[in-house]
Amino acid sequence: MSKRLKFKKILKWAAVAVCLVFIGGFLFLMFYGVPRPPGITTEGVPRVPWKPLFKNAWAAKQMIDSTSFAGWYPSERRMLIYPTWGLKPELHVLSDPRGRTKKLVSLGGMPQEVRFNPDANKNYFVFGMDVDGNERYQLYRFNLSNRTYHQFTDGTSRNYAGYFNARGNLFAYATLQPEGGETNIYTVDPEHPKSLKMIYKARDVWWRPGPWSPADSQILLWEGVSWEEDRLHILDVETGEIKNLFPNEPHKIIHGGPLWCALWSKDGKSIYFISNKDSEFLTLRRLDLLTGNVGLLTTHIPWDVEHFIQSPDGKYLAVRINEDAVSTLYLLDTETEKTCKVKNMPDGSIFGIAFRPQRNEIGFTHVSSEGIASVYSYDLDRAELNHWTRGPDQNADDLAAPRLIHYRTFDKVNDKPRMIPAFVFDAVPGFEGPRPVMMDLHGGPTTQARPISSPSHNLLRKEGVTIICPNFRGSSGYGKTFIALDDGYLREGAVKDIGALLDWISTQPDLDAQRIAVAGGSYGGYMTLASLAHYSDKLRCGIDLFGISNFVTYLKNTEDYALSFFRSEFGNESDPEMRTFLESISPVNQADKIKVPLFVFQGKNDPRVPIGESRQIVDKVRAQGGEVWYIEAANEGHGIMKPQNGLYVGAAGVAFLRKHLLEKD
Repeated sequence: MSKRLKFKKILKWAAVAVCLVFIGGFLFLMFYGVPRPPGITTEGVPRVPWKPLFKNAWAAKQMIDSTSFAGWYPSERRMLIYPTWGLKPELHVLSDPRGRTKKLVSLGGMPQEVRFNPDANKNYFVFGMDVDGNERYQLYRFNLSNRTYHQFTDGTSRNYAGYFNARGNLFAYATLQPEGGETNIYTVDPEHPKSLKMIYKARDVWWRPGPWSPADSQILLWEGVSWEEDRLHILDVETGEIKNLFPNEPHKIIHGGPLWCALWSKDGKSIYFISNKDSEFLTLRRLDLLTGNVGLLTTHIPWDVEHFIQSPDGKYLAVRINEDAVSTLYLLDTETEKTCKVKNMPDGSIFGIAFRPQRNEIGFTHVSSEGIASVYSYDLDRAELNHWTRGPDQNADDLAAPRLIHYRTFDKVNDKPRMIPAFVFDAVPGFEGPRPVMMDLHGGPTTQARPISSPSHNLLRKEGVTIICPNFRGSSGYGKTFIALDDGYLREGAVKDIGALLDWISTQPDLDAQRIAVAGGSYGGYMTLASLAHYSDKLRCGIDLFGISNFVTYLKNTEDYALSFFRSEFGNESDPEMRTFLESISPVNQADKIKVPLFVFQGKNDPRVPIGESRQIVDKVRAQGGEVWYIEAANEGHGIMKPQNGLYVGAAGVAFLRKHLLEKD
């Protein structure tokens, strides 16, 4: 046999061997199920099959295809974007609408609060990042010339990015010390970390720096007091003196949050800000710094202002409005103070708006009702909308847009039944009979369910499950009266809203009232556990993701930086009467009432809802003889950020629901 024929034979058998190894590996994975990632440990979780993921590959594909807007380059029409669910956190550059993206860097964590230096000659940006979800964010300078990044904070504290001054030689940020109790405001030249200077020492934890004045001499400061109260100040950078903008307010007022609630006019003579003073909703206003007069700009729009930005020429404000849980875009002419809604925008919600430097063009993230995130821009001068990222097919043929419904709950408003809004994500057509239901309860507690699906929702909808996302009392977006309806001793009113939703489901001919599950994360985890304790006779199973199981132990063990806010919401556990009440409504003390299977996930590094909250409810339910699937991630915090973990936990959740929800008695 010639050497040539011998080589071909070897090559042939090598190819056969590779195929056999591949087929064997494939069959091995199919038999043993989805592999458990290295950071994951489980208790009571059986083999997790691949079948639902292969059957619904389109839903899983969204995790990789979605992209979000991170910012504009300072001197070019180029965008920084990041994949929402890539195989690892990355930043990419995009130079043209629908162009090819170019990977800039892989990161060790998800980037937060990207801030480009306004001086294009500096050629760098600042961003925040934590490790494995521990939320101890450090700040980094990313050098665009050599694609390297360097940390310039101390490595142990929790840091929050502020803004560059107009010249780009100083960056302001807030540092919360590891032991908590105080926040320091610093300025630094990120290229020269030794230039660090503390310009203000705050007396407590909730202080954040806002934009600089046009003259670079002052910074806006936000001070958080509670969910229902915050304050705005001006900080003199040179002297460290602060001035409360509204010092004599007789009532509690909020301004919308630290990152988007106020900015300076271009001439420095006014401050635009958000407030709910004398209003149910957060509205945009203008403070004249010379006269002290406040002008009302959006009171004619009966919804919350979520975010606003100013055009480079100062002629416009782009305003993001929460209209019945849909984020829409308005433009405000700063000279006439007239507003108009931007037309021809794609259906869905917009987030992360930012003006391109030197141009009246807005970049933003758009999220469709299917939960697909993509990047757009809108040119004000040309009234032109551009879709920058390619994005996946939205497959809208079998995934219907969510329906907004309102159902009657237990109490009244002005002698009329109170109605609770909820979004219904119908199962895909083609299934026979009434569909099983999963109620997905949002966290916060003051966040809001949106008409936006998710990969896990879409996967379940393709399995024949209808998803319902209620905005029970305490949800944001419906006015400050509604948001306060669950405070303190009123806590279980929100749980009764879920009981009313169960009653509504029982009246719907297309829904199966004998097959209902409940799920939620964080505060939504508490709502899930409380619903299981109150309504186990109407539920088939529940999924609790890093939820609160005991308010007293939660308030005792959560990190100090959040304590004042959550005490204002839930109650102060150091008060004996309130402590007794909190113990009485805590699910861990009602575990004997949970009569259906429970799925629990917890990140070990979670600083907000510590791991003990999940551990104690798992142990208590098991002690009562209940079935619990428990998954713990050593490399996650308050959520799931690593795709391999998300794949496994999602597949396990589907397996849990296939067994306990989809199967008929």
